[in-house]
Amino acid sequence: MELETAMRDMNAQVRWADPDSLVGKGAPFDDVYFVDTANLANNATQDVKDVYQMVADSLFEDFASADFANSKRSIAVNQQQHKLGPFNPRVPEQRFGDMRLSYSKVYSAFGQCVLDTQQSLREDIRAYELSALMVKAFFGLLGSDGKAARRAGDAERDVFMREQLAMGAHPFDAFPDFKKGTVDVTPFQEYALIDLLLLDKDERSLLERVESKVQLEIDRVMGAFELKLWREKVVELLPQLERDAIREAGAIAETSEDRIKRHTADLLQALKGRAREQLYALLDDRKQGGLEFVLSLLEQIKARITQRDLVTVERNGKRYRDIRDALRTRQVEESLNNLGQAAGKMFGRDAQAREVMSHLKRDIADYLRFHLLAVAAGQAVELLNTLSLWLGEAKAVDEAGQAVWSGVAGEFQEGRRCVEAMLAAIVQRIEQLRADARQEHATYMKLASDALPEPVELNGDGGAWSEEVLQEFGGSARLFPQLGDEALRANLLLKLFRRAQSQLATAGAPPAGAPAAGAAADPLLERLQAMSPQERQRIFAEWIKSAMPWVNARFSAEFTPREDQFKCFIGVGDADAWGRMAGEIRAAVPSGHFHGDLLRVVSSGIAGKAVCYIELSGYPMTVLRGLPTWRASYQIENPKIPTHLHFDSTRFRHPIAPSMDELNGLADDYEVFLQAIALGVIRRKPDLSEREALFQPRGQYLFEVEPGSGEWLQIGNEFAIRSNGLPSYYRNQVRMAAQQRLARVGPRQMLLLAALMRHYQLRVYQPKLEVGETGAELPSPSLPHVTAKRLYEAWFKRARAMDAAVGQADLERALELLPVWSEQVNDSAADAYRWEVQQAQDKRVIRAEYLASESMAGTVLAAAPPAARAGAGASYKVFLNQVQQGPFSLEEMALRIGRGEIGADTKIWNMRWTPRVDQWQLAGEMSELAALFDNAIPDPESDIPDPE
Repeated sequence: MELETAMRDMNAQVRWADPDSLVGKGAPFDDVYFVDTANLANNATQDVKDVYQMVADSLFEDFASADFANSKRSIAVNQQQHKLGPFNPRVPEQRFGDMRLSYSKVYSAFGQCVLDTQQSLREDIRAYELSALMVKAFFGLLGSDGKAARRAGDAERDVFMREQLAMGAHPFDAFPDFKKGTVDVTPFQEYALIDLLLLDKDERSLLERVESKVQLEIDRVMGAFELKLWREKVVELLPQLERDAIREAGAIAETSEDRIKRHTADLLQALKGRAREQLYALLDDRKQGGLEFVLSLLEQIKARITQRDLVTVERNGKRYRDIRDALRTRQVEESLNNLGQAAGKMFGRDAQAREVMSHLKRDIADYLRFHLLAVAAGQAVELLNTLSLWLGEAKAVDEAGQAVWSGVAGEFQEGRRCVEAMLAAIVQRIEQLRADARQEHATYMKLASDALPEPVELNGDGGAWSEEVLQEFGGSARLFPQLGDEALRANLLLKLFRRAQSQLATAGAPPAGAPAAGAAADPLLERLQAMSPQERQRIFAEWIKSAMPWVNARFSAEFTPREDQFKCFIGVGDADAWGRMAGEIRAAVPSGHFHGDLLRVVSSGIAGKAVCYIELSGYPMTVLRGLPTWRASYQIENPKIPTHLHFDSTRFRHPIAPSMDELNGLADDYEVFLQAIALGVIRRKPDLSEREALFQPRGQYLFEVEPGSGEWLQIGNEFAIRSNGLPSYYRNQVRMAAQQRLARVGPRQMLLLAALMRHYQLRVYQPKLEVGETGAELPSPSLPHVTAKRLYEAWFKRARAMDAAVGQADLERALELLPVWSEQVNDSAADAYRWEVQQAQDKRVIRAEYLASESMAGTVLAAAPPAARAGAGASYKVFLNQVQQGPFSLEEMALRIGRGEIGADTKIWNMRWTPRVDQWQLAGEMSELAALFDNAIPDPESDIPDPE
């Protein structure tokens, strides 16, 4: 079934351009069904999924050449001429006269069968295998030579920590002069991290600043005060120097200790940035790094920090504090005491005091220096702890028993899981392709070799190939954090797959300068040529039969497709190379459907496979077998889940032509339906609001179950009754009620009923004009039109039999006075299928008082004669400027004549006239309009004065 056909009556629109869009209430495939599993060649599948496989193959095949695909697409255009005219099955002429059942022939059926050596499938498997190796090589799960990936060692770890984390060690031996045994002055290893923490924002060491400050202030005391005051002034100075360097609770001014702590946060961010950048650089390093290398490096860095570096920094910090405390409590106090003693001497006090001041200056500077070293060591501990958390913590164990990390290690570990997901997708695709290779179904014939290709291997260029593809995504630093996006991974794999295909094709090409004949060889063609002619003929015949359109149809003398309604294309790797086989393929075409001359061999660009595609265009759906039971199936399934876009099943065009018995039964029920409307047995329910219309079809008709009870129940809309007949529960009740009311009417009431059906025949169900095969416009009567005509003829005949005085003039008079004795049924124009009527028009029903009283009906016929009421209730169309306008009432015509819009020579059509019988007339020649031209009133808005 064609997509356009499947979308009919769905209020949907598709534009086949970028961006693809669908506008409407439904999706285009919601009304598409597979209905059987046998084809025109009488081949049947073992499983309906075989047909799904064929459809998928046909829709989603990928060809290196566009010839075959374009040939398939062109069928819709080439075969359009077979879809234009309708299919009209026969109906009983004695009852339905010239009524036609009209069914569309826009349907197409196709079939496809593949003859395959599975070369392309095997090449796809190899390409996916190479894609997997390329992924592993790029992300460092494999070496570029295809061997196991490198893991980081102690040397690589130490280099990384030294260069990126400032964890390079150097000996510390800058101790003050202590008396032996005072404190431990054994040299130890210190990290460059401490030096960085002790740098001010101008890159100058805070230790140098402290020493300079002490030097300056002590020299100022020595120069500004007498020797006897030096000790007192130094004691006053010492707290000031401590306030500049040491943080005290409640202090406001910034100290050197504050600068160290502030610098810690900045340094931490810098180290994180450097480390992350280098880790991704290592991830991109195909020779030295890779994902396995980075993960192992992170594990080793984490272990060294927690097991060695933190312990070392904490130990060093304790030694700094011990030295600081010893300097403050012993050295500084001892120097102060010595300074006091020197100042009290009689002789040599000046030289001795200056020497003591020199020692005191060094002791105070050392005291403050080691305090800042202790602070820096403490900050280094915090920084390493934070850095350790940032690197990650082992939080749990996954199903494989491997640690699950947080932090940066978790980020790379998650990336590894995404890479593994990519590899799993490749494995799944390879397994699917291998399953496809084993699969057999009715539209697929294998001529595959038993020899399997050699396993694919990654050579030295594999990493370079993958890197070319992956760099399109911005490299690892941008790509790696996005690998959680499944769509991105799918796009990445597709690009790798295409590159792998290209590389494998290049690897299989002959060397430069070698003959190209061997490269063009088609394995399927070679295999067929190795067979006997009889074996080839058997294969070709089965192949083409299996590709016959998969539509199970009752083709007969009533509808049999012509040979030119078939199109057949066979796609092969190289049509020229298959030239010798083309004759044998044409000879294998089965007789009785189409002949071999209609077959065309075109290039698909895929060696090792040949695809036979056959399409039949321009048949009606009514010829399908398997569909006669669709109504029962529909009614069973529809309450469970709606099988159509709309809940109103009557809006769906029935895909089968009813049998004669079914048609007669439906016609009987519809005749009762029209009688019941005319007699007031049933009435149309006012149309629902938009919200209510979402839950039930519009246009419901009501039936009073018990006369006089006031209980009116829904029996369905006109579409439902036309499609399925009256509801079985109400059928006899409606029929009996109509017969009883009909039995009570008099001759004049019967005449009004006949006039009402005449109005239905000519106006409400006016036949649609259709273009026939000759190009002429011909009316196409529908079941409502034929039924209304039958009722009109039967009731008019019955009225005349009841009273011989009733005649044709009375009928015409009743039609002219239709607005007097009938009332309009609002919105009932929607009850007619738009493709059956020329112009939708509301129904009218007899007013209750006329239907209840014979005498009231008689007043209609006793009214003024037709000549006196010419134009009463009439409506007219006007032909102006080559356009039909209207219809207008008589009053509206008078207004337009008065304005000068309509002249005596304007062509007019009375809507009561019969098409193809009556002719357009000039307004001046129509009695009801001619008089209006004598009293024309000028347009009151014009400059012409009103007549006096």
